[in-house]
Amino acid sequence: MLTPYQRMCHKIFGGITKNFTKKNYKLKDNLAKARIEMLPEAYMAYAWMNTIIGAVAGFVVGVIIREILIMLLSGGFFGKLAVSSLLYIINIAIFAPIIFPALIACAIYSLFLTFPSSKAKTRKKDIDNHLPYAANFITAMAAAHATPQAIFKSLGKQGETYGEVSREAAWIYRDMTALGCDLITAIKRAIERSPSEKFQEFLQGIIGTLTAGGQLKNYLSGRAEFYMRENRREQRDLIESIGVLAESYIVVGVAMPLFLIIMLVVMSWVGGMAALSTIMLSLVVLLILPIIHVAYSCIIHMVTPKV
Repeated sequence: MLTPYQRMCHKIFGGITKNFTKKNYKLKDNLAKARIEMLPEAYMAYAWMNTIIGAVAGFVVGVIIREILIMLLSGGFFGKLAVSSLLYIINIAIFAPIIFPALIACAIYSLFLTFPSSKAKTRKKDIDNHLPYAANFITAMAAAHATPQAIFKSLGKQGETYGEVSREAAWIYRDMTALGCDLITAIKRAIERSPSEKFQEFLQGIIGTLTAGGQLKNYLSGRAEFYMRENRREQRDLIESIGVLAESYIVVGVAMPLFLIIMLVVMSWVGGMAALSTIMLSLVVLLILPIIHVAYSCIIHMVTPKV
């Protein structure tokens, strides 16, 4: 569902972007996998409009910076600077209305181009993390002789527990009820738009089992056991990786700064370099140590599954 602003963008640029995105199948695929409910031409029109607005805003900022620099130059504020520094400031004043619009426009356009694929990768990771637990949920319902439609309906309501897997199931149920698709067709459509190869394989196995007339309960039970076994192996690998990070943190974040601080203190006492040692010590304590701690925190946050 487009917002009024997005509809306006599509109305202005839709005719041009339709031809522009006609053969851009990758964008269409990324939008579907990222669950961005926009046509490729509407998304590109939205991107173009925001890029133009960003360029205009950058031009205004560049003009303001230029006027401020010109005012400071004419007032003699930079009178004591060297000629090379003055020329550098003059160049900034001249090219600011050109540089700022170009930088902001390129940044916004690049962000719009990469956002669908980035969001699709985020959804893929979430699906892979939740799939072992969602497979157990599906297996339990199949063991209770629930129909596939009831299984996907129930799983679709567990968004807080099973994340993007639940949303994929909700779309399968929507295709069967709202769009009138049969079970096989709805699952095939889910395979096409899913960003996770593991989930695609899982759904493809359901299709193969139903088509061959096999027992869906047996297939689901086997896959759930396999996914849990794989999940335990991945958890062991994760724990080992975190252990390596912890050991490196002790060296880089604890031992090395302490050794450096002691060395700087000794240098200030013995070598007569008190001023330089004080500056270096301040850099270590106020800059290097926080950067190390924040960097390791970010790494741990990125490698730890959000389940």
